[in-house]
Amino acid sequence: MFDLTDKILNYARLLGASYADVRVIIRETETLYTKNGKLEDYSLNKEEGYGVRVIVNNGDLLLFQTLIIKILKKLLKKLYQLLKHRAN
Repeated sequence: MFDLTDKILNYARLLGASYADVRVIIRETETLYTKNGKLEDYSLNKEEGYGVRVIVNNGDLLLFQTLIIKILKKLLKKLYQLLKHRAN
């Protein structure tokens, strides 16, 4: 995960950004469902993502958060379809 943050920052610098930062977001939630004092269900979720800020020309601010995740998901889906097609 942190290798990708370095790559994002290096690419932003390469493109000429005057400022860039990447925030790794890791959120874990644990939920217990009870009924009449007895445990009915339990769930544990972990979400990971990135927040990216890029400033160009000392003023134009671009914010990317879930956009990066959506792009990565689309890319992975296309790669999966390509590999599946090759296997057949």
